[in-house]
Amino acid sequence: MATGGTINPPAPKPVTIKPVTPLLLLINHLTIVATRGTSAYLSKHGIHPRRVRKVREGRPHIVDMIVNREIDLVINTTAGKKEISESYSIRRAALTFDVPYTTTLAGAKATALAIKAMKEGKIDVKSLQEYHGGGSKE
Repeated sequence: MATGGTINPPAPKPVTIKPVTPLLLLINHLTIVATRGTSAYLSKHGIHPRRVRKVREGRPHIVDMIVNREIDLVINTTAGKKEISESYSIRRAALTFDVPYTTTLAGAKATALAIKAMKEGKIDVKSLQEYHGGGSKE
């Protein structure tokens, strides 16, 4: 996982975007791209992303950026059938072009903390058993 690059955070839904804002600050060394609504919300909170179009808004759009390898991480939380359907091309492009992609706030938080730890050189590798007290350290 890279410690620098460009990410695309989720759409501005009051329930989802507010917890994501601190996560974006954790990884503030990244360039953030966002659609109009997300961009407006983040700008109000001191984060100034580069604006990108949704696929239905015409080219160039977020999928073009993924295909052109301009995006290094996608955070895309979706709530309804329409949003899930509209994000299919984003998910497909991310998968095809090996771009890490998360669809949950928990995944976004874990990714942000991992990037932060990598940047600070604080990576430890442990077995699952070590985390839960059942394994031995060799």
